[in-house]
This record gives sequence, structure tokens and C-alpha cells, in this order.
Amino acid sequence: MQTSNQRKPRSVQVLFAALAVLCCVGLNAAETNIALNPAGSGYPSPLESNRGWGGGSYPWEIVDGLRTYPVWYHGLAFTGGDNNWAGDPCGPRQATINFGAHKTFHKVIIWHHGHDHAPANAQLAYWNGTIWVDIPFQRSFGAIEAGGAGSTSDEYTFTPVTGSKVRWSLNNCLNNVLGTQIIHGWIYEFEVFGTEGCQIDVPPLYQAGPGAPWASDPYANSPTETIGSKGCAMTCLCMALNKVGMTYNPKTLNRLLESGNGYLGLGVSWWTATKIAAEQAGLPAKFQFKEERHYSDAQFLTTQAEDYLTKVVCELEYPVIVGVNIGLLCDRSGACEFGPTHFVLVTGKEGDRFKIADPGFRKQHLDDYYDFETRGYVADPSDNISEITVGLAQVAEGVRFVLYDAAGSASGLPPRSTGVVEGIPKSVCFIDSLADDVSGAAPTEAAEFVHVFQPTNGVYRLEVTGELPKQFTLSLQGVAVDGSLLRPILIEGIAGAGSTSSFQIQFDSTHGAISTVARLATFASTLQDIENALSLQLIDGRGIANSFEAKVAAAQRAANGGQTNAARNILDALKSEIAAQSGKHISVVVSEILLQDTAALASGLTQ
Repeated sequence: MQTSNQRKPRSVQVLFAALAVLCCVGLNAAETNIALNPAGSGYPSPLESNRGWGGGSYPWEIVDGLRTYPVWYHGLAFTGGDNNWAGDPCGPRQATINFGAHKTFHKVIIWHHGHDHAPANAQLAYWNGTIWVDIPFQRSFGAIEAGGAGSTSDEYTFTPVTGSKVRWSLNNCLNNVLGTQIIHGWIYEFEVFGTEGCQIDVPPLYQAGPGAPWASDPYANSPTETIGSKGCAMTCLCMALNKVGMTYNPKTLNRLLESGNGYLGLGVSWWTATKIAAEQAGLPAKFQFKEERHYSDAQFLTTQAEDYLTKVVCELEYPVIVGVNIGLLCDRSGACEFGPTHFVLVTGKEGDRFKIADPGFRKQHLDDYYDFETRGYVADPSDNISEITVGLAQVAEGVRFVLYDAAGSASGLPPRSTGVVEGIPKSVCFIDSLADDVSGAAPTEAAEFVHVFQPTNGVYRLEVTGELPKQFTLSLQGVAVDGSLLRPILIEGIAGAGSTSSFQIQFDSTHGAISTVARLATFASTLQDIENALSLQLIDGRGIANSFEAKVAAAQRAANGGQTNAARNILDALKSEIAAQSGKHISVVVSEILLQDTAALASGLTQ
């Protein structure tokens, strides 16, 4: 063997046409060599293999697609073996292919540079993301002699496995297939074969066009929108529900979600909608929406997004709801946020491309769109399926909200930010802003969610920050540990530029329990609520606002001076004045907010 690490030039007499034929001998048309990487960079990568030496110092050549060469100095030659080659003692050696993402495969072919390098016994394992798992296999050695400098096939077939790496290993202290000690082990090519993809049988449903008689039905209780214009997300959920045994169409599911709390504005409340549909089907604890958020460019998939879709679609065999064409929705203050403007259902994989059921435009592949963000799938739940979902529907922006758990971890949409935070364990934040799939008009409304799976019972804090004067209503929906829906709660408030409204949530996931929400108020925040209501003309005169503010200021002076009873009396007078003006010079909603503020101030007074 050549011992120099200086690579020799290739012969110009290479018979590339013959080699090209050899690279495909025995390959079924339904199979793909998923280890192939002739570019010699990125993934799949052979660089976790043991080092080579001399004329076999080229690990990238074991994935270049060539099973043999016209001259011998190629591929990966292991150190050690029968003569302690390269100064190393004999022992275990391995070649590893790292795919960079989970792949499903069922066959490996190693091409040895001679029978005397081929071990009598070898091992295969795959990396499942946590540990190496041995692969039981059937082996066929020597079925093909590739010629050239000498190359022999060594085929391993097995039940399909899914992992991000595969490892072939030998011990070059032991014998080769000829019955003598392995010289050292030398491979020219490491091929790994998987099928071209997977496909879930999902009967397609459409929001508009042929086969969609419900296209003109009003959508989500809207006086203007139809299933055809905004029903993509709901139609995707309908297909996902039907895959697990329910029998809905967009018309029947839309009516069901309209009659319950399945929508948040024009957005689908994924978790609540799934529960409502399961309850109607007589399966209240059988199914849940299993959320997971991954963003990716559709042309250049991130490892996390590709791994997630491959695992759920190809291994678990659930179709995944995905939002596509991420768009911007901005308010007058310049605050913007991103969210999907259309939804599709991922139903399979074809090579490196994901196949979709598209309810609006009938496109075939996920990369027909420019980017995407995953939402989740409908599946059997775990034992504890308790949940909290806080949602806000906004026509244009103006309000941000963040949920805090007892440990101070935060999940939500921070003020003056286009991103989200997901600090609470098992939480996700979604922003969905649907475009008009008929006219092509840009989104006018966003549905924003903070969702916590298996939340800890106890106290949470909700902070709502204003960026523009605005009246807001948030919804709080809980799910008990047994999967039953808890009583929904509406949280109302008034926002202004720079304002903050705080609420304390007491959550209990016991079946039938009633969670509570209390407004947390200070004298300053109460004055802010009055000014915000006045700016929104929810209080119709400066004189009334001045009267309210004067009483708040007087109560604050009394409290600061230790005159607790006097402060309480002033607050009682304020309550009476608010109640007297409710529905006359102040809106009923504002009167309720101010009465809650006043009650919170009174409860905070100490004797």
C-alpha cells in the first residue's frame, strides 16, 4: 500500500461511463442512495468516521457515488490491522454517515477494496437522536465485482429504521471473509438506501372551486368573509380530523366552530376547535391538537423543520397543518408582527420535497410556497392533556400580551417586537393572519395565541401592553386533565400608547373546576384606564373623566396618608358614580373595567 499522504493525480483514462453504470447496478427504481454527496461538503457527511491514511485518506470519496476507480489510491483506508498500519494498533474501526436530518432507510452497501479488507463480521447501528441503536440485518457479500482497481459489494438489508446517522463498524484485529486477519479495512463507497418518501391517504377537501359547494357560506360568524375567502385553516383542520376517524366537511365543521368557541376572530383556535369537534363526535378525551412551531424557508429547509415533518408524517403517519407565505401586519405606530397568510396540510414526502393538500390553490408541494411555519397535528393524547390558551384577535395591531408563570418564565408577544418568547415550559406562541384567498387582499386581522400544554396549577400573571389607544378582549380557555373543556373567560381592557394592564389568573385543571381572573390595579393604572377610555370616546366628556380622576387622586392621597377608611369611602363614592353613568355617558364595558379597577384598589388598602 502507498504510505504517503500525498495524493496522486487521477488517470486521464478513467472510464467514467462504465463507472456511472456501476453506480446504479442493482438499484431498485423506488430506492435512493441518501448518502450520496459528490459535492464533498455539508450533508450527508462522512467526517465522523475514523481517520484514513496514505492513499486511502479521502473520507469524502466514500459518498461521491463511485464504487471503484481506475487506480487504487482512493477512499477510506483504516489504520491498524495486521501490521499496525500508520502506527496504530488493530482494534475497532468505523465509518459513519451523518445525514444532518432524520432519514428512513432499509439497506446499506459497503464497497470494499479487496476481499482481504472485508471483515467476516461487521456491525450496523443508527443514531435515533439520543443513543446508537444496533440494526439486525441480513448480509450478502460479493454479489457484484465492480472492477477497476478492485471493489466488491457487501450488502446489508434490514427492516426500515429512522435516524440522523448510520454507522458501519468492524474490528481489524479479527479475520476477513477469506479466513485470515484483516489487512486493515479499506472502503471505496458507503451507500445507504431509503425509499423515495411516504404518503398518507388523506381525502382532499377544498374551501373554494370545484368540489366546494360551501365556498360562499359565511365564515366564522363574519358578515363579510366566506369559507372560500378565509377558510383555509379550518379546511386543513377538517382534513386532519377526518384522518383520525371523524366525518366533517368544511360546512359542518364551520357551523360547529361558530356555535362554540372554535374561532378567535377569523383565526382557528386550534386546541379548542379540536376539542369541540371531538366532543361532538363523542370522543371528548380521545384527541387533541399537538402543537409545535418551526419556521423555515421552503426551498432550504432547516434541520429542525425537516426532522419534525419527516417524523410526524413519515413515522407517526399524521398529516401536519402548516402555515405558508409568512406576512407582515403593522399598525399606525410602526409595530409589526409576522404570521402565516394561508394554510396547507403536509401529507407526504417525495425525495426531499414535502407533498401537501392545498385547500385554496391546489398546489402539490410545500416548496411551491416561499416559507412556512408549522402548527401541529391531531392525534391521540397523553394521560394528562390539560392546557391553557390565551388568545387575542385584533383588527390591525395595538396590543401585545405576555403570560408569566409562578417562576417568572414568560411566553407571549413582547411590546415593540416582531418576535415571540416561549419561556414557559411546553408553551408555544402562534400568530395567524389570513389573506383573502379569493381576491388576494392582504390580511386585515391577526389571531394571536399563547398556549401551554400540561400547565402547573396555580397562579399566572397576564400583562397587556398598549401601543395605540384600543379596547381589547382576550379569551382564556382551559382544558382539564381528562380532556374536557373548562369554562371560557373573557378578559377586557382599554389600552393606550405605553399603557400596561395586569391580570392574575388562578388556574385549576381539575374536571369541572372554575379558574378565575382578577384585574390587578394601581392608582396610576386606573387613571390611565380613564384617560384611554376618554381618548377612545368611550367616556363622552372631559368633565366626567375629570370627576372620576379627582376621586382616584383623593383616594390615593388618603391612602398615602394612612387614612384607610377615608380612602375606602372615596372609592365607594367612585363606584356609585361609575354605576350611575354606565350606559349613559360611559360604555357598559368601560364601567365594568373601572369598577374592577376600583374593587382592586379597595382590596389593596390595609387597615
